[in-house]
Amino acid sequence: MRAGVQMGLAVAGNVKPDGQHEPPPREKERLMNNIIYIVGLVVIVIAVMSFFGLR
Repeated sequence: MRAGVQMGLAVAGNVKPDGQHEPPPREKERLMNNIIYIVGLVVIVIAVMSFFGLR
């Protein structure tokens, strides 16, 4: 049985053969966008700090 289905829960996305849950494509896209956004903010903050000599 698939993980999540055995307890009567519907799982969005795919369940890999090893039992790990893989989120649906939209959720993966949102996660990647969030990671890129956070990394971009960190780079901008470091650039501003180095401009003012605070790094």
